[in-house]
Amino acid sequence: MALRPPTRPDIPRVRSTKLADRAKAAPVTAPTAPVTEQTWGGGGDYSGGGFVGGGGGGGGSFSAASAPAPAPAPAMSDDDWLGSDSGYLATIAALNSKLKGFETETEAKKSKGVQDFDTSLSRLGWLKDKNDWSNEDRTTAFGNSFQSLLGDFASRGLLQSSLYDQANTDLTSEFNRQKTDMDSNQKSFLDEIARALSQTKTETTQSKDQARLEALARRAASV
Repeated sequence: MALRPPTRPDIPRVRSTKLADRAKAAPVTAPTAPVTEQTWGGGGDYSGGGFVGGGGGGGGSFSAASAPAPAPAPAMSDDDWLGSDSGYLATIAALNSKLKGFETETEAKKSKGVQDFDTSLSRLGWLKDKNDWSNEDRTTAFGNSFQSLLGDFASRGLLQSSLYDQANTDLTSEFNRQKTDMDSNQKSFLDEIARALSQTKTETTQSKDQARLEALARRAASV
């Protein structure tokens, strides 16, 4: 009988843990793509999904895929619109012309009234520059009356009498009353001219305001 070599008992094999331990100790990093530095060239445009580089120099610019709609024109102001309304302008021109004509007429009337008043006072015998009566000029009412009175009392030798003094006082008082009445009438005349002119200016302003409202109403209706 042949002898067989003795067999070794099976011994479980133990794998080396060095590689496994080393793998556990090493950090796991994800692969990274190479980093490329982005530079911005002047005049670079953005078109679609990418950049189109321009020449060096100024900063980059972006152009949208479509241009924005233009902003609406600002609304015209009332004054600007009125300045282009021929109907309104014609009305205002007519009102201004009418007022100017009235002012010219009023000034002429006033000037003539003042001149007539001064002439009447002068004929009455009032010396405007001396603020007194002229008792020597017989071409005036006062001068003629005074000289007649003076001659009458002189012919009777009564110039030094109280009768002459009283007659002279009465004569002066009468002419003073006439002058006072003339002054009052002249004041009323000038006041009436001023009132008429003021009223006409007020009416003209009201007519202009009305024309403005009507013009703006036409504008609103045309929108």
